[in-house]
Amino acid sequence: MSGDKYSSNAPRSLSWAQSVTRFGKLQRAIFDRVDFVFDGNKIRGLEQNPQTNSRWAKLARAGKKVMQFLNEGHYVANVVDGKVTMYGGRSVMQ
Repeated sequence: MSGDKYSSNAPRSLSWAQSVTRFGKLQRAIFDRVDFVFDGNKIRGLEQNPQTNSRWAKLARAGKKVMQFLNEGHYVANVVDGKVTMYGGRSVMQ
């Protein structure tokens, strides 16, 4: 997602999050990451690795902007070109 709203030129805060602890590139990879608190829940957003075999990676390879969101080590949602998909079974971010 380099070169767009997720790049290092992006704003360093998210207006709907209580706090953003980190925002930028992962140290050992080329993928973007953002850590923030939402409704008291620690959330990590990770740019989708297009080299995996998931359906989300396939979308990333096709040029879509894909971010995965985790809470306590569990995937809770993703965003593809601005459209949010919530994963079932967890109420975080709803």
